[in-house]
Amino acid sequence: MKYKTFRRGVIVLSVLVGGAGLWGVVRAVNGAHEAQPVVPIVAPTPGPAGSSPADTTEHSTAAPLEPYERLLKGRLGQPASSDKIKDALGGGAPKVNIYAEKGVWARAKVDFDRDEHWDQKWWVVDGQIWRAISPDDDEKYQDKELVGSAGSP
Repeated sequence: MKYKTFRRGVIVLSVLVGGAGLWGVVRAVNGAHEAQPVVPIVAPTPGPAGSSPADTTEHSTAAPLEPYERLLKGRLGQPASSDKIKDALGGGAPKVNIYAEKGVWARAKVDFDRDEHWDQKWWVVDGQIWRAISPDDDEKYQDKELVGSAGSP
């Protein structure tokens, strides 16, 4: 191999490695500055008659909300700042896309295994948040349930 050929190969390889490193740094810096979703703090719900508030907070029977549930319950029904939030939780599982309609966050899709088949869809109707579940991960939604009120996790 001639020296000139070797030198060109080293230069090309150096440019590629340097470009990839620069791209990684820029991506990390941009990811650090993205706005994190604001999740309001939830007050304890009242328990059965005759129990004190201390009893309900210590012995709550409700399962804690997943981060994607808190995000969607706090965001859906609120004024939108854009048309869409893609991958709202920032690259980890699950993938959550939120969509705006008429200036309000109105619907969302959730993909737990990031296989591009949506496992859940969420939407707002008259201030109520609804969720439909695709049990077979095939985007055929069967179970529809009322999840809560818009803007209150």
